[in-house]
Amino acid sequence: MTRKNMAPPSHQGLKDSEKESIQDALEQHRWNITETTRNLGIARNTLHRKIKKYNLRFTEA
Repeated sequence: MTRKNMAPPSHQGLKDSEKESIQDALEQHRWNITETTRNLGIARNTLHRKIKKYNLRFTEA
């Protein structure tokens, strides 16, 4: 299928996907910021900004 036949990605869907990816990575690394940033390939300040943006909170399982 060519790109022009594909529907554009949903902006909200991308946000949800990013939020879920960050949440999953944080949980996988037990909210260890250093390990999470290495896994995601982003800077610490970027991760902190996205945690705040998506209002992510640590919850014990």
